[in-house]
Amino acid sequence: MNDSYPGPAIDGTSIRLFTLKQKTDDGSFEAEMENFPFQKLSQEAIHFNAASYTWGKGRYSPSITLKFKKPPGKLPVLERLVPFLDIIWEHEDLKKKWWWIDSVCINQQDNTEKTEQIDIMPEVYTRAERVIVWLGEEKDMEWKMLEGRQEEVEVESDCTGAISFMKTLAKARAKARGREAKMQFSRKWSKGDYTDQWVEVLQLFGRNWWTRWWTLQEMLLPKHATFYVGKESITRDALNMAVFATWLCSKANGSVLKKQQFEAAWNRRRLCQWWQRSQRHTKPSKEDTQVLSHDEEGEGVSLLPILSYLGGHNTKEPQDRLYACLGLVNQRGRNVIPPRKLTHGMSVQLLYTNLVESFSEQYGSLDIICFSHIFNHYNVSNKQEDQPELPSWVPDWRAQVRSSAVPLMASQSANKDVGNCRPPRKNSGDAVYDAPGKLLRLQSNPDFCKGEDDSGVYKYLTENGVVLDSVNGLAGLQHIETYCKSKACGTGARHAIIQAKSTSAAIGEPNIELLEKICRSLALGRKDKYLGKRANRNFTSQFLFMCYACVRNIEGIDPIFQTWFAPDPVFKAWFEQNRTLQLGIHTLELAVKSIIDSDDQTLFTNLPHGFLQTRLPNTLDSDFENEDGLETFLQRFHDTVRKMSRRLMVTDRGYVGMAPCRARQGDVVAILFGCRIPLVLRRVDDQDAWQVIGEAYMDGWMNGEVETLVDSGEREIKRIRLV
Repeated sequence: MNDSYPGPAIDGTSIRLFTLKQKTDDGSFEAEMENFPFQKLSQEAIHFNAASYTWGKGRYSPSITLKFKKPPGKLPVLERLVPFLDIIWEHEDLKKKWWWIDSVCINQQDNTEKTEQIDIMPEVYTRAERVIVWLGEEKDMEWKMLEGRQEEVEVESDCTGAISFMKTLAKARAKARGREAKMQFSRKWSKGDYTDQWVEVLQLFGRNWWTRWWTLQEMLLPKHATFYVGKESITRDALNMAVFATWLCSKANGSVLKKQQFEAAWNRRRLCQWWQRSQRHTKPSKEDTQVLSHDEEGEGVSLLPILSYLGGHNTKEPQDRLYACLGLVNQRGRNVIPPRKLTHGMSVQLLYTNLVESFSEQYGSLDIICFSHIFNHYNVSNKQEDQPELPSWVPDWRAQVRSSAVPLMASQSANKDVGNCRPPRKNSGDAVYDAPGKLLRLQSNPDFCKGEDDSGVYKYLTENGVVLDSVNGLAGLQHIETYCKSKACGTGARHAIIQAKSTSAAIGEPNIELLEKICRSLALGRKDKYLGKRANRNFTSQFLFMCYACVRNIEGIDPIFQTWFAPDPVFKAWFEQNRTLQLGIHTLELAVKSIIDSDDQTLFTNLPHGFLQTRLPNTLDSDFENEDGLETFLQRFHDTVRKMSRRLMVTDRGYVGMAPCRARQGDVVAILFGCRIPLVLRRVDDQDAWQVIGEAYMDGWMNGEVETLVDSGEREIKRIRLV
């Protein structure tokens, strides 16, 4: 880029805008640029458009430039913007406008100006009359990281006709009201007759713009946004309707439309809903004040749900994962993130560790450390392996994690400090995990300690807590396609069943209560995937019926009913490998058989009839979120075991629960008083220090019950040091 930028420098109180005046014979443009203080924009009601796009490899056109007579000068144009400028020029309404485009309106050679202008981008996109999202030509080239490759390669993306089809979908979906109409809609539009159109749509949703952190606020903040692909366009509202239509059709034909193919667009639609909800200027209802992602103390969305929900998004600089969404975050979230100008030269290690301390100070909670369960160095791409690891208690937001509306127990709907990205119409529910309980939480006293080097990075976190027990046996996860793809879980052997070294007499004879503990654990004690409702005893009936389908041979059953009785393949794979899991003096299989073969009818007296669902319906084979709120044990089993990659565990004292997939025998389960969720910890080299492995569900110990152990002297409060 030229060293001499046309016109005077600007600071964080002004922006530059340009307008096209003439197109020259060589395809370049004559333009006019002017500096506008924000005050002038407001006083004179100056309207402008802004552009949202991706830079690609940042290559500039060798021939096309912007030539300015006022102020005098010339700027090169990014190759990806050349066709976009042509569209502006050919569109009478667009070419009359003032425009803000970052690669043009910010002096890319002035780092101070770049920093100041990046800080005010949320205001730029909020003030813009309209934002035009440029997704590229209908036939375009995209840089992609393909599986098995170490470097990005350029691949063709052809989405010819995608916009036209999406507008048709949006109109048809808007007319489909009611459950039956939606079902008819999804059956019609998911047919093979539209295979070519769906390929084009999925090509569009696969473009890089959808997974760039900076483009998120550029889509959500403006009053109006229009998406352009070549000369075809669609409004933001129509696009979101088309995305929902795509989801409906995926339920009818999961073989053609798979979640990961349009997941990024779906996630943005969901965040768009949350953002619009947060901007309502009406007094929130009682229900709204219980909704985590809506902060009644200020407009915006909570920080942690955005960071975790978009775990698969990309950005050039790790720090930008925080600053790219700052314009969407509520005031408490912004208080946690330091001003960008103070982080110049700051390492990502220092920034991310300081974030934990700031969160603790702002919310009086350590729930943020639960996110290290999935956001850790095992999920950081190979490109960044040379960078120092973070302490185990610090979430590494560089990690590439498959998105989930509720990725962790800490993301429970009723946790006001964290929140989640469930559908906004879903209320928070009344179920709360609070392992330490209110009284012990008052004894929380976190101490952040820096290392002996001069990096300024916190190395240790010490907190009051109780070691509940040690992990003894772990169920296997082999032959189950869990969502966890971390390097720590790279081989199936790491997920093999681990038998308890000793049998705990605490479990005793198998009974309904034991199976209820197992059932609750497999559902994390919750009836719904948003963790807002407590699991009921219907789940135990469903669990027993599914176990029955696994232990009984269906060959003798009438063929008409064999399919109905055939167990869900994922549950069957789980049960088959864990038949011999020791539960005290009995195995899982014997515990189940002792109940279903019993002649003692009193075992079932108080057990409700369960919904006899032995496998997921085909409409959910696409792995997509179930917006209809199907609440069955089997659905919760899939949520917990397959999607959250949790393992059934038994402790030395016979406690039953769920552990992270990378837990080991000998790890301990601890309750830190500043964290609502128990944690699995691993001792470090015989030191009095521990690594955080991840969250633990401990049946019977999730709501302050540990206080009775402390009061009775069975457990002592310790200073637990995390490294």
